Amino acid sequence: MPKRLLMISFDAVADRDIPLLMTLPNFSRLCRRGTLVREVESVFVTNTYPTHTTIQTGVYPCSHKIMDNTKHIPGASGEAWNFLAKEIRVPSLVSESLRAGKKICSVLYPVTGGAPIRWHFPEIAGDLPTLTRAMRTIRYGRPGYVILSLLRFGKYIRNVTPESLDRFTAGIAARTIARHKPELTMVHLLDADGTKHVYGPDTKEAEAAIRHLDDRLGELLDAVDRTGNAGEYSILVFSDHACLSVHTTIEPGKDLLEAGISPADASCHDAGGSCFFRIDAKPDTDAGRRVAHFLTDFARRPEIEREITSDEMRSSGASELFSTGFIAKEGFSFGEVFLGQHGYSTDRPGYHTFYLAVGEGVPADQVIPGGRLIDICPLAIDLLGLPAWRTDGHNAIM
Repeated sequence: MPKRLLMISFDAVADRDIPLLMTLPNFSRLCRRGTLVREVESVFVTNTYPTHTTIQTGVYPCSHKIMDNTKHIPGASGEAWNFLAKEIRVPSLVSESLRAGKKICSVLYPVTGGAPIRWHFPEIAGDLPTLTRAMRTIRYGRPGYVILSLLRFGKYIRNVTPESLDRFTAGIAARTIARHKPELTMVHLLDADGTKHVYGPDTKEAEAAIRHLDDRLGELLDAVDRTGNAGEYSILVFSDHACLSVHTTIEPGKDLLEAGISPADASCHDAGGSCFFRIDAKPDTDAGRRVAHFLTDFARRPEIEREITSDEMRSSGASELFSTGFIAKEGFSFGEVFLGQHGYSTDRPGYHTFYLAVGEGVPADQVIPGGRLIDICPLAIDLLGLPAWRTDGHNAIM
């Protein structure tokens, strides 16, 4: 019997959202059919692109080389997102499924841009004009599929909200599943992430977003049923990171400039709950001493919880570009102003996520505490029947 896998990302849904999800019809029904892994430790930096790349590859960011959502370009005013699949330096579910001759559908799944996926609508993130975004989506996706998807489901995104974007995404993916039965389908749903950023994680708006996610899950499960081959499908529902409330945002890059430090001497990369400093000034120069003095004072600020450890710098891949970094205290973040944020260290209490698996060989109605994000990919490899490759995790369910 062919093996098919549907992977659904609930971006920014935390383990503490599970009690609500368990009251909802589609998620709770799926839990009775499979194994729910709770209190899952993400990977640092706990932002969307490095975490989703870890889910694709089963290795830490230091190996796959997607350290954060965006690249660090000292002195630049714009953003350069890490969206291209060719920047992943290790085998991935996409590359190895293609190698095995499997047909893939990917709708807004991060870091797939430019991959030769049969049904491909890539995520092109950032603050872009509509026409620019559309042209990049066509360029880095499957042009015919992108254009037809926009024609069929564009009504959902005339007024773009996180909920309408997910309706658009689920509509595209559900139609593709029902008509073409891809062996691997990867879907990225953003309602909880976008809503928690704007309103905060502990709000009625965030609760509504999670309810909407259950509706989208139902649409995708209905599409599997419409194939007439539901027994061939395994399902993986997961999240990449949690989200914490923020009341104050600071901008270390501006602080550097106000201290008279040039971007040529030192620069800061903001990653939400963490920030990283690149130091180019030589330590025995006046500029180097100004930078050292700035960092000493910065580490003492009340917004700072601690310096990032050498192990965190290494595992995240940050040590390849940055000299040091810092974690924000609860309620604080770095960079763009939001009421909810991620990017914090994985040791933050209550800062966990989840994954849920259904499929052949997966125990039904089981809950396992204390999982790891790096274990999702090895599980997906087994569910798809792919030849294994070296990963940092292992299949903790089957």
